[in-house]
Amino acid sequence: MALKGLTVGFVGTAVTIRCDDPALFALIRRYFQYCLTENDTPVSQYYIRENSLYFGDERLRTAVDPVCLLEPWLQHMMEQLITANDQHLVFHAAGLTWQDQGVLLCGVSGSGKSTLTAVLTTAGAAYLSDEMVAVSGAQMLGFSRSLVLKEGSAFVWQEGAFSEELLALPGGLFWLRPSLLRPDCVRQTARPGLILFPRYEDGAVLAVRPLSPAETFYTLMQHLVNARNLAQYGLTAVRQLAQQTTAYQLTYGNAPQVVDWLADL
Repeated sequence: MALKGLTVGFVGTAVTIRCDDPALFALIRRYFQYCLTENDTPVSQYYIRENSLYFGDERLRTAVDPVCLLEPWLQHMMEQLITANDQHLVFHAAGLTWQDQGVLLCGVSGSGKSTLTAVLTTAGAAYLSDEMVAVSGAQMLGFSRSLVLKEGSAFVWQEGAFSEELLALPGGLFWLRPSLLRPDCVRQTARPGLILFPRYEDGAVLAVRPLSPAETFYTLMQHLVNARNLAQYGLTAVRQLAQQTTAYQLTYGNAPQVVDWLADL
């Protein structure tokens, strides 16, 4: 069977994925619809054939159900897109616009940033990304893949009543297209105006602490994932971003609390 191909791009870099399974190919097209490009030259080639995932000629993974290859492909692909980028600050972060202001949500895995991103998008924010955001000067650019949520975020799709639209993957992961949260919510760029460092704690009352530019700079550097590719490891550009952007550290136990706080802010 002929391999069908798609190119997934992020701020000028791209990878190609070719697949011999029509159903799997349709899933990739659906869940990465906002990341597809025809203008960027791919830096890497992936293949899914005969229930195996290949990176060039290297076989990365085999699965009885080829859908199980999507998550490892996503993680490997993002590493390639990050490694190839030497023109932007790339942060492990979610990106939104709230009342026309770009919001960068930086947090480690498990900090609740994807859940918070879903709740904010439902509440009216525009969606750039839930995992990877590039910043260049006065512009934020998101990797607008589908959101990746965990079982603890079930209230997001239960309240939205679109459980049948989820793509369930091994490890208790669920892919959710952002347009289900709110139609026409996806944006490609925004002007950074606010930086949040959220941390979820079960049962916690919302606690907000403004950060100084020095604290913002130090914390941002911990989430900069392509520092080794950049001039001066991105120090000058991150310092400028920290000096020009308001930042807060948030501890929360209820995502709607953050929506109310942002509305007041």
